[in-house]
Amino acid sequence: YPRLARETGREGTVVLALSIGENGRLEAVEVLESAGADFDEEALRAVRASTFRPAVRDGRAVACRAVLPVKFVLKGSDE
Repeated sequence: YPRLARETGREGTVVLALSIGENGRLEAVEVLESAGADFDEEALRAVRASTFRPAVRDGRAVACRAVLPVKFVLKGSDE
């Protein structure tokens, strides 16, 4: 969680577009909807540190694109 956002009580959602190769490796990521630079940087950092399994079609691994919303919600909030 971005430090300044936590201190000021801000929450947000960043929507990312991911390109995942047939080997499950993240090949590209872009921000489709920003929640502010601090949230965007944290979402990108988290996704780049993640591991993925490739999509499977007809029993074979294939490259794919996915849209991933990353929600930043403070503990104790209503959500």
